[in-house]
Amino acid sequence: MQKFTLPVALVLSLACGFATTAGAMQMSSSVPVLMIDGVGDANATVGIQVFDTSTGYDFGYYDGGFNLILDDSNLFATTTFAGGDIVDFAIMNTTTGEITKLSDGTATMNFTGVVLASNSQNPVVSNDYYQNLTITWTIGNNDFVVNMSDIYDGFAPSVPEPSAALVFGLGFVMFERIVRRNRRR
Repeated sequence: MQKFTLPVALVLSLACGFATTAGAMQMSSSVPVLMIDGVGDANATVGIQVFDTSTGYDFGYYDGGFNLILDDSNLFATTTFAGGDIVDFAIMNTTTGEITKLSDGTATMNFTGVVLASNSQNPVVSNDYYQNLTITWTIGNNDFVVNMSDIYDGFAPSVPEPSAALVFGLGFVMFERIVRRNRRR
């Protein structure tokens, strides 16, 4: 798994555009998920619980190959990641072996359960993040619910929200124009 330290908010879903409501964020296209270890426990890990009621697909993550978390014959599983890991959750068709990852953009992610950024410790983030993530792949309409097992641990998208990036970019452009104008004088 890659390590990532960029402060962001993440919800597990197949999305690239974000829609936010009080306490929730939905992404219509998916990206890998940043795992955030929060204060309140004596470790630097992020424990997750995965629930699934669909059939025909195993759930896991892709890191050069498929790593199983929950197989098709079970409804519940747990696993642990390091804080700061970027996880490309994936499903594998139990018949064909075909693997579909979040980074393929074929899922929707819905993040709920806001955790204040001040509760993050590994990595320390500047945006609030989330405790719960529902990922729905459009392939067979498979829903996988991923929850945190510790109170301040959570998820965030591994890329900044487009509106935040736009505001930063516009601010940078305005700053550059002011500098140019002052140089001409």
